[in-house]
Amino acid sequence: MFNSPKDIPRGTTFTLPFAEGVFTVVDYSRSRRKFLCSHQEREGSPERSAEVPLEVIQQARNVTVPSTVNVPSFTRQRNWYPDYGTYPDYGTQVDPSSGENKTVQKPKRKPGVDFNSVIIEKKKIEMIREAISQKNNADLIFNQWGFSDVFEKGTAISLLFYGIPGTGKTLMAQAIADHLEMKLEIVGAADIQTSEPGGAERRIKGIFEKAGTNTVILLDECDSLLIDRNSVGHIMASQINTLLSAIERFQGVVIFTTNRLGRLDPALERRITAKIEFEFPTKDHREKIWKRMIPSKAPLHRNVKLDKLAEYPLTGGNIKNAVLNAARKAAYLKLDKITQECFVSAIDAEIEAIQEFASTKQDSFRQGNFIASRDQDVVEGNLGEGLKQIEAFKTTQRQNLKG
Repeated sequence: MFNSPKDIPRGTTFTLPFAEGVFTVVDYSRSRRKFLCSHQEREGSPERSAEVPLEVIQQARNVTVPSTVNVPSFTRQRNWYPDYGTYPDYGTQVDPSSGENKTVQKPKRKPGVDFNSVIIEKKKIEMIREAISQKNNADLIFNQWGFSDVFEKGTAISLLFYGIPGTGKTLMAQAIADHLEMKLEIVGAADIQTSEPGGAERRIKGIFEKAGTNTVILLDECDSLLIDRNSVGHIMASQINTLLSAIERFQGVVIFTTNRLGRLDPALERRITAKIEFEFPTKDHREKIWKRMIPSKAPLHRNVKLDKLAEYPLTGGNIKNAVLNAARKAAYLKLDKITQECFVSAIDAEIEAIQEFASTKQDSFRQGNFIASRDQDVVEGNLGEGLKQIEAFKTTQRQNLKG
């Protein structure tokens, strides 16, 4: 009955042999090659959204094609894309007994990470959303507008996230992958480096070839691949050259994260779509992080004041640790509720750990027992801002929070 999406206008209603209720076509997603539909299982029941591929709609029954488009009003108020995966999705799979394709309702995916999960400035989220919008607009940009005739390569979406640890760089990478419905492949330095001559280059090539256009590559803290080739030996320069060539041919999404932004290789810098700094969170941002980290089911004592906890200068990663440790403490003490004292105790331990780590690294640096340049970066760069805020906080406000 239907040979292409053009044969199915908005407002078309139909039923499916394996599902209850009526489906109404709302839109067609070219990037996903699926129809976005409203689905009402029975008269009077609430409408839900569903995504149905063309090959499934070809099995439709009781089809009614409207003379005029009539889209249900609720869909105009709904943003389909962030909620993708939380509603039924219909597709085909092979029946192991007969070997034939059969239509099934795929299991619901767990809700993924969205952009609201990462607490950073809104303008930076907008920069990221704008950059990755190329993925869903590729046909428009490169085919309809003809940019593929001008740019044969070098069209990858490449993002650089930099900032101190615990500020949400990896979480944002996951949010991007979930938004684009793509797998996130996290690659660390240990996944690339090898003692085999030429092995690192082969691994870099393999990572990009395997990813294709359906995987977001996250090169997590692979700092040695980001620096200027003129400042390293020929072995590392060869690896950087391989990375640059791979990015040039790549048509997907690649994200770089680093805790300390040094001198980028000029050729790599030209290939970066957007550079985003993940800064030490402000008090307002910290309060939002506290609220997001504590689940609604958590039994909080009435003396818990999140605005007071947000006074402590911690990153999102530190706050996560403090929340879990406070919950552990309350459970260990067999308390009915998690108290302010549990949180303050967990925060104190987290701050003490930060300071002890920095002190240990400083001693190692002075004694020459660590990689000097890297160690100095850790102490003076990554932790410097947090340590400064901790010291200032300890002398001005900390005692007031416990009162």
